[in-house]
Amino acid sequence: MTHYTYFKFKPHYECPKGLIISQSSSKFVRHNRSLSRLKPFTTVLNHLAGKSSPVSPLLTSHHLRSNFHSIYNIWHYNYLMEPSTEYLAFEEKVKKTIYIDNLSPQVTKAVLENAINQFGNVKDVQFIPTYFASCGVCAALVEMESAKQAEEIICEMGDSPLMISGMPRPVRARKAQVEMFEDRPKKHQRTIVCRWMDPSHQNFELAKKIKDLTKKHAAEAQYIMELQVKEEEKLHKQQSETLQTNYRKYELIDGAQADGNVNRLKAEYGIKLNDR
Repeated sequence: MTHYTYFKFKPHYECPKGLIISQSSSKFVRHNRSLSRLKPFTTVLNHLAGKSSPVSPLLTSHHLRSNFHSIYNIWHYNYLMEPSTEYLAFEEKVKKTIYIDNLSPQVTKAVLENAINQFGNVKDVQFIPTYFASCGVCAALVEMESAKQAEEIICEMGDSPLMISGMPRPVRARKAQVEMFEDRPKKHQRTIVCRWMDPSHQNFELAKKIKDLTKKHAAEAQYIMELQVKEEEKLHKQQSETLQTNYRKYELIDGAQADGNVNRLKAEYGIKLNDR
C-alpha cells in the first residue's frame, strides 16, 4: 500500500497546494500548481529540510538527496514550457486580428483603415511582406476592437468585395495566425540556438531530411502561387474581353439613336418603342 504525506507551504511560496511525496517510490509529483512558481528553489529545499517549520519523519535527508535532481528537473521543465504573461496577451491580440491579402500596392494604412471602419472599429493596421506572391500584391494584418468584429468581417468579405476608395477590390480575409507576426514574443523561456552539426552526429541525417523537406515545401508554395497568378490573369483577360464586347454593343445602340435610324425603323414597321 502506498502512503502519501501532504506538506503545506507558507503563502510567500505561492504554492498553497504544496507537494505530494510518495514514500514507496521516493519521487516528487507536481500537484495542481506549477513548480515554476516556487521562487527561489533553494528556499523550498530549506523549508523541506526543516529550517522553516517541522517536517514529517517520512521526509528524510536521503529523500532530499536522491530526489533533488527530480524535483529540479520538474521545476526547470515547467519554468521553460509555461507561457509568459506577454505571450498570453499576444494570443488575445491574434484572436482579434484578421489577415487581408490581394491588396493593391497603392493602398496606404489610412485608406485601408477607412475601408475596414465600415464594419467595426480598427485598432491597428500593419502591412506585412508576401514572400511567395508577386510584387503587385500586398497583405496586411488588421486588429479589430473585439474577436467578434473580426469574425463578422471575415464572413462579410467572403460574400462581397471590399470597397476601397469607392472601388471594389477582390481581397481575401481570414483569421490571423501567430506565425504572421514578426514581432511576436517568445512563448517559452527557452532559447533556440543554431549551430553547425558534424556529419558524424546521430541526428545529422534527420536534420538533412528536415532541411530538404523545407526547401520542397517552399518550391511547392512558389509553384502554387505562380499557378494562381496565371489563373487570375486568364480570368482578368476574359472579363476584359467581355466588357469590351458589351461596351461596343451599347455604342452601336447609342449611335443608332443619335443618327435617327431608330425613329425611321419605328415608322417603317409601326413599332412603338419606349424611349426610357
